[in-house]
Amino acid sequence: MEETLNQIGRESLLLRQSFADAKAIYGPTDDRRNYDSPRVTAAQRRAADATVILVKLSDLTISPDAKSCDLPGGNILDSATGRGLCTPQQAAKLGKPREAFYDEPNPGFCSGFRIAHDRIATAGHCIRTQADCENTRVVFGFYKTVANPHPEKNISMDNVYACKRI
Repeated sequence: MEETLNQIGRESLLLRQSFADAKAIYGPTDDRRNYDSPRVTAAQRRAADATVILVKLSDLTISPDAKSCDLPGGNILDSATGRGLCTPQQAAKLGKPREAFYDEPNPGFCSGFRIAHDRIATAGHCIRTQADCENTRVVFGFYKTVANPHPEKNISMDNVYACKRI
């Protein structure tokens, strides 16, 4: 047990050191791209296909035929405060650079990625209790493209999964 704790401590220290010089993604070096960008590789698309957003069950609006659903639009990052990313006008007023992707929808409260055919990994704070799990839906294929500028609309229920257990 003590050796396991020591190993965890060593790994934690290495992680902290690796993030010490990490830079924020804001500013001129932001190299994120949308899914259908010509500069995105096939491997990057496969990785994107394995990512998910976690949404509250109460945020899904299921179609009458139950084959698709809609999620809230907008870029709200914190529903409690209504805060989102700055518009270009707000950024200019603050003397900051324009925020990339400010106008894209953000209906998820967390993200994750597939680690097995029936498992995803996400941060520990995203789903803390079984009740959180039961009230969460996992959505694959959520990304904006030229062909699909509103990925929060008409999501196939084939891409929506219920959380069963932590």
